[in-house]
Amino acid sequence: MVVLYHCYVILAERKYWNHSWKQYLSFGHSGVEFFFVLSGIVILNAHWADQGHPEALKAYAWKRFRRIYPIYWLVLAFVLPVFQLIPSFGTGAERGPWVIFSSIVLVHLF
Repeated sequence: MVVLYHCYVILAERKYWNHSWKQYLSFGHSGVEFFFVLSGIVILNAHWADQGHPEALKAYAWKRFRRIYPIYWLVLAFVLPVFQLIPSFGTGAERGPWVIFSSIVLVHLF
């Protein structure tokens, strides 16, 4: 849903029937909200029994770290040099030291 929402501009090009698809795809923005609600329900359901067991937080945090950071860092290792070598690919802010640090730790600092 979200991808289609962002593609309506592309789909309006002549090679795609030169038709505005926005009227059909504008509902796609709700996909973001739907994703967060659904993932919250899944996490709550998976960890309902962990309530009252603070030691479960360490295992949860480790699993989450292991699932997110390695693949993110792999992609970041390819993206960062591109922004450094071809500045026109970004706005220039991507090369700032605090932005890079924030990207590495996945915490928006500034």
